[in-house]
Amino acid sequence: MFYHVAAMQFWFARASEVSIREQLVTQVILGILSDDLSPGQRLPSTRELARRFHLHPNTISAGYRQLERDKWVESLARH
Repeated sequence: MFYHVAAMQFWFARASEVSIREQLVTQVILGILSDDLSPGQRLPSTRELARRFHLHPNTISAGYRQLERDKWVESLARH
């Protein structure tokens, strides 16, 4: 399965020994390092990715929180 965000695609291997959360984190970091994700570009919402890939929203949220904690992404408050 993949999801296209601008030039970036997400792939998740359910049978992998690597957790889905870690797959997400790694793909976002690689997207940043390869310029597939530009500064200020939005990532898909937690609900959107969870629905698209039939994943639990907490898995996506945990990945996004780890990326934010490690300073790869920043969360912007919605108004």
